[in-house]
Amino acid sequence: MFGFFLCLRVVLSNFQNLFSPGGYMKRLTRSPSTLQTSKLIIVIITTITLLLIFGSIAFSQTSFQSIKGIVLKDGSVIRGKVIEMNASIVKIQTQDGSIQVRKFDDVQTFVKDDREFGSKSSSYSGYQSTTPALTGGYVGIWGGYTFSPDATYERSSYSFDLDVKETWALGFKLGYTPPQAKYFSFEFEFSYLSPDIDRTVLAQAGTDYVSIDEASATLKNFMFNVIAKYPEGRIHPYLGVGLGLSYVEVDGTFRARLGAVNYTAYDSDDDMAFAWQILAGVDIDLTNNLVLDLGYRYFYTKPQFEVTEIEYKTSMFTAGLKFLF
Repeated sequence: MFGFFLCLRVVLSNFQNLFSPGGYMKRLTRSPSTLQTSKLIIVIITTITLLLIFGSIAFSQTSFQSIKGIVLKDGSVIRGKVIEMNASIVKIQTQDGSIQVRKFDDVQTFVKDDREFGSKSSSYSGYQSTTPALTGGYVGIWGGYTFSPDATYERSSYSFDLDVKETWALGFKLGYTPPQAKYFSFEFEFSYLSPDIDRTVLAQAGTDYVSIDEASATLKNFMFNVIAKYPEGRIHPYLGVGLGLSYVEVDGTFRARLGAVNYTAYDSDDDMAFAWQILAGVDIDLTNNLVLDLGYRYFYTKPQFEVTEIEYKTSMFTAGLKFLF
């Protein structure tokens, strides 16, 4: 019991500094090098992602745009725009908007001039693909809800579990699936969530206590995701991992009672912290260009503030739409 009160007194004395004029309420001024490094990492991740996406899209369009159609070995003709081609298949979008898929080995000639068709008209037969163009660029928007969130408040050698509420999450992503590697997609993603923290008593002995009241946090996450998925059919299971940065802002009210004196203090702080996430889910093709994305993700980050650290981790279910272009 004596050890408990001794530890409590140390904790309370440390927290008392929080309310003193020269104590921990003074906001930390981070070194310029730390902030510059965080900003530089975001710029590098964003630049590389955008270059991969738009560079690959431009290359694919330039490679196929001169092809007006194909002539098959059986003599049939398909007029249209080649939207995907690899060692196995050729995928053509015809003038009526339908998607035709043929084996590459069945193609006799690629036609680059309409005059090469002569008097032949489109006479394709066989199967018509009902799957969308699974490769190329896409944009997506999603919403989700967290469950089983967990946060730990760490100060010096002390650690306290915070009572974090569930919250809504929103996200936007820009991605690309290379035609040469359609089992993988690469995404730049931004997401936002703002969990609240219920009243948490950090230490108590008799009538003396220290607590966090009315605290809230906002997380703005900049992530680069690598997704592995099954590309065939209309239902595509996937797994992925994401790495990036989370800009975390925290503000709250601290209350304490030491002896017969009550203290109240308001504090806020922010930090750019490393973050990672694991993703799993399924894409369901609604049309040739619209995909329903149902997923699960586990997110983790640990920002460091002036005298504390907060470890935040949560699971969330998400639902969104992706538009393929």
